[in-house]
Amino acid sequence: MGQINVHQCDIPHFKETIIMAFKCDHCGYRSNEIKSGGAISEKGKRITLHVETDDDLKRDVLKSETATLIIPEVCLELAPGTLGGFFSTIEGSITQVRDQLQSLPQVAFSVGDSASGERTMLQFVEELNKLIALEKPFTFVLDDPLSNIYIQNPRAHLPPPDDEDPKLTTEEYERTFEQDDELGINDMRNSENATTKTD
Repeated sequence: MGQINVHQCDIPHFKETIIMAFKCDHCGYRSNEIKSGGAISEKGKRITLHVETDDDLKRDVLKSETATLIIPEVCLELAPGTLGGFFSTIEGSITQVRDQLQSLPQVAFSVGDSASGERTMLQFVEELNKLIALEKPFTFVLDDPLSNIYIQNPRAHLPPPDDEDPKLTTEEYERTFEQDDELGINDMRNSENATTKTD
């Protein structure tokens, strides 16, 4: 019934990535998914971009299914798994969040007192529209314990130290035991240790 297309590509200054697209001609359902190829990273990564210009809105972004997306100015924090993995732009990412909210049934807008709940959700959507229109600068953060995130650095092709982008900060960090547990990494280590002992 459906057809799945898989394409492997290299994103410059990132890593090998697998793009999967599914389409069902029978019902019209479509989905796209991004997976990072290669080995599991030893550390987590957090990338912060200070969005100030239209060019910043057009920067490419890769968010994996294990990444958290944060925009502190509007108190937005998308937990891992929300919206899955995607490859887009800063503007496209925010538009996707807004469109997802607007597609919710009207009842989802009514939390507690229905009128005030609906108003609060509509106000939040309006805040996202203001970000898309770049009415004021904001901070766009991706945090992934597996390091499968990317925000384009337009200076990356330049030799050091000119390749540094003053608007972009990248930090690596050690994953916690709990994060390794949630990601199944502890289980993989245990099975590797068991295999080594039997050999």
